[in-house]
Amino acid sequence: MDSNLKIFFSLALVILISIYVGFFREGKFYENSLSVLTQEPNLSAIVDNISIQKSGFVVLYDDEGGLPNNIIGNSYILDKGEYTDLVVNFNRASKNGEKKYGILYEDDGDRRFSPVDDIVARDANGDPIIVPFTIQR
Repeated sequence: MDSNLKIFFSLALVILISIYVGFFREGKFYENSLSVLTQEPNLSAIVDNISIQKSGFVVLYDDEGGLPNNIIGNSYILDKGEYTDLVVNFNRASKNGEKKYGILYEDDGDRRFSPVDDIVARDANGDPIIVPFTIQR
């Protein structure tokens, strides 16, 4: 085999290994996603499924004119991984008929939620992870 071809294949192998190590940790790639089903009026919401690539938070918002407005609760810091049935407390009781939003944020590294410093996580298509849900008996 030509020495240039050997160098090419060696470099290609190093690049592939670097990509694998960069995207896959602990043998699993986590794609950012969030699922919140309809909730009963309560002092908290149950976030059904979360998958997060980097440490971050689930943040709950009130609806105002069809858009998220006013933070009404946030989770503790979530390390990279998958979570189910995460309870997030509201700062007030929810009421029947209200619309809410769950938004997935990536932590800036300080392990404390800040709507200014932390950024909204994005899915594989580059869309922000914003999930509407309703409060209904």
